Amino acid sequence: SLPSLAVGLASVAFALALVLHAAHAYSVRPLREWDGWVIWATKARALYAHDGVRNAVFANEAYEHPDYPLLLPTLEAMGFRALGEFDGTIVHLQLAGLALAFVGAAWTISRASASPAVSGLAILAIVSAPQVLIQLGWNYADIPVAMLCALGVAALAGWLRTGDAWLLPTGIVFLAAGTLTKSEGLMFALAAFAAALAVLVFTQRHRLRPLLVGVAAFAAA
Repeated sequence: SLPSLAVGLASVAFALALVLHAAHAYSVRPLREWDGWVIWATKARALYAHDGVRNAVFANEAYEHPDYPLLLPTLEAMGFRALGEFDGTIVHLQLAGLALAFVGAAWTISRASASPAVSGLAILAIVSAPQVLIQLGWNYADIPVAMLCALGVAALAGWLRTGDAWLLPTGIVFLAAGTLTKSEGLMFALAAFAAALAVLVFTQRHRLRPLLVGVAAFAAA
């Protein structure tokens, strides 16, 4: 309905305004949090400077957590490559870009199975939560993995509810990305798959095959 659409669009616009305000603050923010610098930015700088993982940062326990997944520092290293140099402030603008992308992706995915008002208000509730944009500016992987897994779960739930074919691979991609961002992502993804399998086993067994194919693709990723 028109009122629902108006509420949804207004909520998304407010969420985008919050992200843009955070981006303005990020643009002059130094990278000073310990994990943000020592774990994630160090890996991103090593990937950028040495063209891969064949260097001491990924082979020496003196550097913290060389076993952590590498999607976040890889994305940051791509930004440094495009910029032509490592910049500990610009990395925050990349994170603001991630938040902007989250708003757009969440609106697109949730609109498949929820009203515009519900979609918009849910997005606004997430973005305006006190610690989301604050912690995102720390260059920790916690908020990125939460965003990616949330999108994956929303897409998977939308597929279960509506049967729209595009939502299943979308969910698989986002859950795989969450797992490749932080180790905890694997737990979230497995919980989502277990819930989806339980729903289909008891209600729609004829849809089990595409889900199992999706889980296999997730495992391959």
